[in-house]
Amino acid sequence: MRRFSSVVLAIAAGLLDLVATHEPFCASACLTITTDFVYDNCSPLDDLYYACRCTNPTFLGNMAVCIDQYCKGEGWNWLDSDICQGYGETGPIISYETVLANATKYVTESPKNLTLALMNPVYFPEVGFPHAYDTVADFDGNMEDASFFGYLFRPNAL
Repeated sequence: MRRFSSVVLAIAAGLLDLVATHEPFCASACLTITTDFVYDNCSPLDDLYYACRCTNPTFLGNMAVCIDQYCKGEGWNWLDSDICQGYGETGPIISYETVLANATKYVTESPKNLTLALMNPVYFPEVGFPHAYDTVADFDGNMEDASFFGYLFRPNAL
C-alpha cells in the first residue's frame, strides 16, 4: 500500500508541475500579436531580438495595453521572467502598472501599414485576438499531447 501511495503522489506532483509550467495563453496571444509590428531599432534578425524589444517603450506599451484589454492584467510576470529575461537576456522590466499608465496616455488605433515602425502603443482589434488566442492554446495542447503520448526516443534501445 505504501508503494502505491508514493506512486500516486509522484504522479500527482508531476501533473501539478506540468500545469504550473504552462505559459499563460492570453499573454502569449498578446505577444503573438505584438510581434507582428515593427519597432524602432529592433530587427527580427537581431540575435538579441527580445533584448531590444523588452527595452522598447512602444513594445512594452503594446503588451501592457493588450494584457489590460484582453487578459485582465495577468501575464506581465511571464513576459518579464520567461520572455524578456529568459530569451532577451535583459534585467527585470518596468512594472506593469507603470508601463500601462504611460501607454494609455499615448495609445492610438492600429496602423493600416504594418511595415512602418510604431511610434505609439496601439489598441488591438477584437477580430484578431481570438484567433491568436486559439492558435496559442492549440499549439500548447499539441505540445502537451506530444509530451504525454509521444515516443521517447532512446538510441540504445534499437
